[in-house]
Amino acid sequence: MRYLILVFIAIAQLGSVAWMIGGREWVLAKGREVRFVTEPFDPYDPFRGRYVALDFEAAHFEVPEEYKLAYGMPVYAILSVDEEGYASVQALQQDAPADDSRPYIYVKKWRSYQSYHDSRVHSLDADANEVKKIPYKYNLTLPFQRYYMNEDAAPEVERRYREANRRDSGEGEDATNRENYLTVRILKGRAVAEQLYIEGKPVD
Repeated sequence: MRYLILVFIAIAQLGSVAWMIGGREWVLAKGREVRFVTEPFDPYDPFRGRYVALDFEAAHFEVPEEYKLAYGMPVYAILSVDEEGYASVQALQQDAPADDSRPYIYVKKWRSYQSYHDSRVHSLDADANEVKKIPYKYNLTLPFQRYYMNEDAAPEVERRYREANRRDSGEGEDATNRENYLTVRILKGRAVAEQLYIEGKPVD
């Protein structure tokens, strides 16, 4: 009996792995390709193992008013894709979209770091009782922020990624380089990283 239980556990584990691999290949084969512009990641976030840690312009979403989202619950990020294939977040919602007319991503983790802030505007030209609203912001943990690759090549790619995404490009503090991006396949809320590009060229 004990032997049968061990066999059953082993089969279940193999089946789970096969399901994950099969699902990934399904998204890569059938999913829509979009581009996510990369950004510099926190310099204090260490490079760990066989992947390059990425950050994205689209991961930082700002709205003029607070969304009524249940804290800690997963969300669906509804995307807008421009003519060149670059994606940005257009809206967040906690219910799955009713159709696939627009691509969307299931996001398990997010945090809001600034809500409405009521502050009195002190200015000779402003009403002392005027309330200033600071936009509500979200940081999304997109499901492809780790780009896995060959262990020997990863450190050099990380160095190139950091250098290509430096803020001091002379184009302004918030400038991003659209030649640095990750292609992602998206299908029914699932997203799979496909290819990282640095300065317009695919990394090996």
